[in-house]
Amino acid sequence: MSDTTFGFLLAAELSALLWAAIFMVIFSAS
Repeated sequence: MSDTTFGFLLAAELSALLWAAIFMVIFSAS
């Protein structure tokens, strides 16, 4: 696996975790 592919997967995973955290905050605040 190339560094570019690894970096893309890492960024995708981090963004997914970020969105999950945002939705959890919105859900608990409402």
